[in-house]
Amino acid sequence: MNRTNLGTACRIAVLAVVAMLPAAVAAAEEPTIDQQVQMIRSLTEAQRQATMAANVVLTEDEAAKFWPLYRDYRNDVSKINDKLVALIKDYSENYEAMTDQKAKSYTTGYLDVQKQRIDLKSKYVGKFDKVLTPIKTARVLQIETKLDSMVEAGLAKTIPLVTPQSQLPPKAAE
Repeated sequence: MNRTNLGTACRIAVLAVVAMLPAAVAAAEEPTIDQQVQMIRSLTEAQRQATMAANVVLTEDEAAKFWPLYRDYRNDVSKINDKLVALIKDYSENYEAMTDQKAKSYTTGYLDVQKQRIDLKSKYVGKFDKVLTPIKTARVLQIETKLDSMVEAGLAKTIPLVTPQSQLPPKAAE
């Protein structure tokens, strides 16, 4: 698959996830944030696997070894993402009352999550190299990185920037 088709496949995967969310959310009664996160994860994981399958041609032998390993990788990523979700939830509840100490804690927590992600990718690249050719491993890493970037961009659009207390508008009387 050429670069244009890969980019298109990735965009379609994200659009499919986004398109399904309103219907799924509307069907449920006021889903909790945790339920919404789980729903998005389920859709995202299915789309990730479909995108990977469409863009990495595997022999039968490679597929038999790669897919269980890839699922293990995604399960490990999910555990790291739990930390990011907790950080974002805490931030969303506290960003209007930001303190220097809390801002430092968010920064440290975010960088820790990013380091864990890089360490995990490095670990699994070594495992993927044992069952795939280096070119296929590189392609898997590229696809994962592109998909991660798309998720990060979506998050970045929805998470407000930290604002010093002195710049916040006064709260209306309740």
